[in-house]
Amino acid sequence: MIASAQDTDGDNLLNYVDYPTYYMSLTCMPNAGIDANGNIFVSYSELMENIDNGSQNFRHVNVIKSMDGGVSWSAPTDVTPHTAWSGAQECVFRNYG
Repeated sequence: MIASAQDTDGDNLLNYVDYPTYYMSLTCMPNAGIDANGNIFVSYSELMENIDNGSQNFRHVNVIKSMDGGVSWSAPTDVTPHTAWSGAQECVFRNYG
């Protein structure tokens, strides 16, 4: 497994207010690509533990990369880190325009 839900508050639990009704797992919708140097990039949607509006948690898009053919992977980077409303914006889908 290379991508999983993150325990962002470090309490060894995944604390969620409620799940949006997409009927998806905590991490879903992966998309992968390889650059000219053979580096692998994977983006995916993740239900974020620390981003909620009091009624439900929100999804953001994270990206991880491997620069050694998939042997090791970077820590996830949230590529949709909105600052308005403490990040409580739904960022489910990626756009590579």
